[in-house]
Amino acid sequence: MIEFNPPISRRDTEELIAIANGTIDDWQQDAIDQAKDELNKRKVTRYDQDKTLDRWKKKAEKLELAYQKKLEQNETESYTIEKMIYIFLMAPFILARQWTVGLSLSELKKENYQKKFNQRLFLLLGGTTFWILFGVINANDYEKKRQKEIEKVDISEWEKNYYGNDSLKKID
Repeated sequence: MIEFNPPISRRDTEELIAIANGTIDDWQQDAIDQAKDELNKRKVTRYDQDKTLDRWKKKAEKLELAYQKKLEQNETESYTIEKMIYIFLMAPFILARQWTVGLSLSELKKENYQKKFNQRLFLLLGGTTFWILFGVINANDYEKKRQKEIEKVDISEWEKNYYGNDSLKKID
C-alpha cells in the first residue's frame, strides 16, 4: 500500500469524498481505494457522499452561471476617456511591454471584453502611428532648420584661406 502525504487517514471527510469519487485521471487507484476504505471506517454512507457531491455540483453550476453572466457584462464594458488617452499616448511603450494597462489583449479576448479589446487594438495602432508620424515630421523639420543654418553660414573667409585669393577670382 502506498503511503500518501498527508496520509489518507488524516484528511477531512470532504477531501476523502472527492478522492473516492474521483477518476484515475485525477488520483492514483491506490489513493481512491484508501479513501473509500477510510470513508467506510468513518461510517460515511453512499447517501451522505451523494449529498455532498450534489451540493458541490450545485455550487459549481452557480459559479458557472455567475461566470457566464460576468462574461456577458464584460462584452460591452468600455475604457474611460482618461484611460483611452493614456493607452493612445503610451502605445509604443505598451507594445514593447515596458508598461501595462490592466489585462493584455489576449486576456481581454479570453474574458470576453470585446469592446475593450477593439478599443485597445485601435488605440495601440493609432498611438503607434501617431508617434511614428510625429518622429518623422520632427526629423524633417529639424533637417530643414539645419539646412537653413548651414546656408546662412558665411564661408568666404574659409574659402579664401583654403583656395587662396587667386582661385576665387577665377571662379567668379
